[in-house]
Amino acid sequence: EEKMRKEIITATTINKLLASITNAVTVSDEEINRAMDESKGTLQIPENVRARHILVKTETSDTDKMIADKKNKAEDLRKKLVAGGDFAELAKEKSDCPSGVRAGGDLGLFKRGQMLKPFEDAAFGQEVNAIGPVIQTSAGFHIVQVMERNKASEVPRADVAKKLREMKLAETINNYVMKLRSTAKVVYSPGTDVK
Repeated sequence: EEKMRKEIITATTINKLLASITNAVTVSDEEINRAMDESKGTLQIPENVRARHILVKTETSDTDKMIADKKNKAEDLRKKLVAGGDFAELAKEKSDCPSGVRAGGDLGLFKRGQMLKPFEDAAFGQEVNAIGPVIQTSAGFHIVQVMERNKASEVPRADVAKKLREMKLAETINNYVMKLRSTAKVVYSPGTDVK
């Protein structure tokens, strides 16, 4: 408890000291405009989708009959979904992907190049909320539903401003610490072995 108290006091003292120099750090509109102009084309958020899926996993050792049975299982699950079945519940109960149990099959947002090609093609080619046809990848059979689609866009101005301020803060703190070091006189306690 005493150690924690000392750490809190030290952190608070450091924060108060740094606040006196960091509160004055600002980013002007001109700096933001310049950063955005200099980074044209590189400050892009790529097209992305948020999708969920149900996986009926296949193994390389599966026989043709086993693969056909697994495809039929996936087709049956898709029929239930098209008929109004709860995607998240079916994913939790029937998906062989950990995302099924953990998040109702939700894979979150992803961009092109992050998923297996047939899965990616389905996800980026489907309408939002549609239950896609069963597709096959090297992992098995998937039923995909796109929940959100976002076109490629520029990084928001507020994000650029935040990043610029973080960079200026780091530089300001570094300069301040270097100045303190250059003028500091370190005194060691008697008997301290310093090499």
